[in-house]
Amino acid sequence: MKRKKREIVFQVVLSIGLSIFFWLSIELSQDYTHLFSFPIQYTNYPSKEVLVTTLPKNLELTLSGKGFDLLKPIFWNANDTIQVDLTDALKNGFIKTEDKLNIEKFSKELTVLSIFPDSIFLKFEKEYEKRVPIYPNLNYALKEDHKFVNPPLFFPDSVTIKGTENDLKNIYFWETQPISLDLIGKGNIEIPLKIQENIGVIPNSVMMKYNIQKFVEGILVIPIQVENVPLSKTIRLYPNTLSVRFVTPISYYSKIQNSHLRAFIDYNKIDHRFSYIVPEIKVDTTYIKAFYALPKGIKYIVRNL
Repeated sequence: MKRKKREIVFQVVLSIGLSIFFWLSIELSQDYTHLFSFPIQYTNYPSKEVLVTTLPKNLELTLSGKGFDLLKPIFWNANDTIQVDLTDALKNGFIKTEDKLNIEKFSKELTVLSIFPDSIFLKFEKEYEKRVPIYPNLNYALKEDHKFVNPPLFFPDSVTIKGTENDLKNIYFWETQPISLDLIGKGNIEIPLKIQENIGVIPNSVMMKYNIQKFVEGILVIPIQVENVPLSKTIRLYPNTLSVRFVTPISYYSKIQNSHLRAFIDYNKIDHRFSYIVPEIKVDTTYIKAFYALPKGIKYIVRNL
């Protein structure tokens, strides 16, 4: 019983398969017209020249022929490209796309009804180049109380851009791509540069070196010195010290000393119409990133000797 069932199923499948085969044979022996779109790959761009026209990305080809003959370009179309060599384009100014086709690779029986575009016109201008500095278009996400110890450094700090004279004349710097960075500690990170049509950039990325630390506060009490006091004069200050509140990266805190700050008053700059003066402060270390001194104004008394 089971054997008889298998024979019936086999006969049905064979009958359907033969029907499909004969149907396809009849259908594929008919004439058809089909539109194909082939991607174009351009090679051998002329050196020291800039292409200022837009090249087509695809070549549209209308072919006519028997269904059997059209099967080959249908399958070929999915995997291959039209190769267009630009070696002679600078001299001729155009390329005949028909010359780049080999229809016989599909079938000698196919007829080309149309090619679009039938010609590719090209215009070149002399290539110029110049060196411009990097402009970081970056957003930084830092932890609370964390800052850059020093501004980030970029290597290289400038890039070479290439293009037509008109494209380059108003470019004075080159931006990084606008990205946000979540940084901590110190290290190096590669930053991609902005991409702009018709402008070549060498290199297309830069390295950013950074050092991020937690910033802490400290206080130093330093004496106020008076300079250029005449020999016939004496001056007293009230008070004669300043309290300087400073901000520094945590790794520098233990290195900061009173000698790194100097508060002074130049006697020649005192305006005697006022009863107070504002001391100047000089910092001779890179450890201190910001400071605030109190009091702002110092009272003084000048006496003759």
